Amino acid sequence: MARNQLGVGAGTVGTLGTAAGAVMVLAGWLLATKLASRTASSVLAAGAALLAAGMLVVGSATSIMELAAGLVLFGIAGGVTPPSLATAIGAASPGQREKQLARYATVLSASLAGGPLAEAGVLYLSHQDVRVAFFLFAPLPLVAVALGLRGAWRRGQRGRSHSGEPQPVPATEEAGGTGAAPTPPPRPTQVVVTSDPLTRRPGRAVLLGTPGGRMALTMQLLYSVPFAAITVFGALLARNEFGLSAAHSQLGFTTFFMTSLLSRVVVARRSPVRAKLAVFAACIVLTIAGLALIVLGGPAAVFFLAMAMLGVPHGVIFPLALSLVASSAHEGHLAAANAGMFATVSLVSAITPALLGAVAATSGYHLMIAAVLAPVLVFSALFLTQWMKAPRYRG
Repeated sequence: MARNQLGVGAGTVGTLGTAAGAVMVLAGWLLATKLASRTASSVLAAGAALLAAGMLVVGSATSIMELAAGLVLFGIAGGVTPPSLATAIGAASPGQREKQLARYATVLSASLAGGPLAEAGVLYLSHQDVRVAFFLFAPLPLVAVALGLRGAWRRGQRGRSHSGEPQPVPATEEAGGTGAAPTPPPRPTQVVVTSDPLTRRPGRAVLLGTPGGRMALTMQLLYSVPFAAITVFGALLARNEFGLSAAHSQLGFTTFFMTSLLSRVVVARRSPVRAKLAVFAACIVLTIAGLALIVLGGPAAVFFLAMAMLGVPHGVIFPLALSLVASSAHEGHLAAANAGMFATVSLVSAITPALLGAVAATSGYHLMIAAVLAPVLVFSALFLTQWMKAPRYRG
C-alpha cells in the first residue's frame, strides 16, 4: 500500500511497521495485563471494531499521516485481543488446554491461509489496486462482532431457561449409586496480595523463572525476527528479487500459511505433544534452511519453497509455546504471563522492520535476509543451552 499508492521506499515502510508494532506493545503492556479472562468477549468485540476502522482508514489513505493513523488502530487491536483470547483458552483444564490452544492456532492459520489467497483474487480482478482489498475485507471484523453477540445472546437465553430451582437428585444416583453424600462444591479461590516477587511480577516470574517459560519465550523471540521480515517485506522480496507480481506474491503468503495450517492440524491431532523440545529443534533447522534459500535466490520456485519451509515453524512454535506458558503459570498468573510474552515478542517485531528497512535501503534485500540469520543463530544457541540444563524437561 505504501509503495504502490504513496510512493515511499523500504525505509519508510520499515518505520511504519515499527510504529504499528510500538503501539501494539504499549497496548499489550498497559491494557492486556489489566484485563481478566472474563472480559475476553468485550475485548475481542472492541478489537474487531478497531480493526475494521483501521482497514477503512488505511484503504482510503492519501498521505503518510493517514496511513499511520490506520496503523495505530491496527496496533491497539493487535495488542489487546490475542493475549486475552489466549488467556481465556489457556484457563481450561490441563488435560484439554493444549488441544484447545492447538485448535485455536489451527483456526487462526486457516484464516491466514485463506486471506492471502482471497486477496490475490481481489488484486487480480481489480488490476492490482490494493485499496480495493482493504475496503472489501473491512466488514469481516464487524461480521465477527455480530456472530459473537449472537452467540452471547443464545448463551444468555439458555442460562435464563435453566435458572429455575434445581431438581433434587437422589444421593445414590449423584454419587454413582454408592449412597454416599454428594461432594460439596469447591470454595471460591481467594487471592492474597503479598510482597513476594512472584505476586508482584507474575509474568516475569513465569517467563524467566521457569524452564517452560524461558524456552517458550526463547522460541517465540527466535521466530519473531524472520516472521517480521516476511510479513513486512515479503511482497517486496517476491517482486524485486524473484520477479513476481503483487498477486503472485500473495500466493507465496498462501503457501506460507498453508504449511503453517497443516502443521497446526498435526499439533492439534497429536496433542499433548510430549517431545516439545525436539520439535522446537526441528523448527530451528527449518527456519535457518528457509532463510538460506531466500538469501541464495534463484527462480520463483525457490521463493515458494522457502515460504513453505518457513511456514512450518510458524505453525508449530506458537501453540506449543502457549502450552508451555500455561503449564508453567500458577493460578491467577496466566494473564500476566501471556500478556508479557505477547508484548515482548511484539517489541522485537516492532524494532525489526525499521532496522531491516535500513539494511534493505542501503544493501538490498538479500543482505537484509542474511542479517535476519544473526538473531536466529543467537536464540538457537540460547535454546540449546537451556535444553542442556534441563535435559529431562518435557513441558
